[in-house]
Amino acid sequence: MKSGFLRHTAYFAVLYYFSLLFLGFVILILSHIPPAAMNLDWLILKIGVLREILGWPRPLLRRLWPAETTPAAVNYLAAFLTCLIWGFALSGLASFFTARKNKL
Repeated sequence: MKSGFLRHTAYFAVLYYFSLLFLGFVILILSHIPPAAMNLDWLILKIGVLREILGWPRPLLRRLWPAETTPAAVNYLAAFLTCLIWGFALSGLASFFTARKNKL
């Protein structure tokens, strides 16, 4: 593998992590708006579904240790592996479309 591909994988993994943090922040902010002022439950639910889709591999990785006493290291490892999986996938897509664009 080229070092450029690994660098892009790391960039996309960090971008993915910050996008999940941002979606959580948006959900938090929108949930603090009183429903009497503006009912945003539908938007919060849609963003929650998007966040659940983006965090997909993490529930599978957390099931490796199915107990209520899951060590914190397993949760951190699951988050790290999820970010790497998405970073690898996004970097692969970016390099595929770049190579395809260069061929045309």
